[in-house]
Amino acid sequence: MHAPLWRVSYRELTDDLMASGTPIRVCAVNDAIVGADTDLVENQCGCGGGEGRGKKRSLSTSPPAPLVQVGEFFDRALLARLEEGSWDTFGENGEFHSLALVWECILPDALLGQATTGT
Repeated sequence: MHAPLWRVSYRELTDDLMASGTPIRVCAVNDAIVGADTDLVENQCGCGGGEGRGKKRSLSTSPPAPLVQVGEFFDRALLARLEEGSWDTFGENGEFHSLALVWECILPDALLGQATTGT
């Protein structure tokens, strides 16, 4: 990964993230932007904090379905959908938050860009 991330292209950051093998999950969505019909701010990845942390809650799947859903893996398929929807693929405009599950990868391999997980 790069440091600092400022002025590094999203394509380069995405390639580094995917090469690291670090699993990343969407842990919160902005209902006003995403279009979900719920007050959901956290899920099973537990990055929402506070009471009820780690509990899975549901999003509305009535048409149109949200472009991004809590609990979903941040992967190339999600990135492609976000690009098609003209969204910021890293959620920098407040569309969503993500959590890197760093405890599920082998740190030296992730730093070297080798997609190896600790599972």
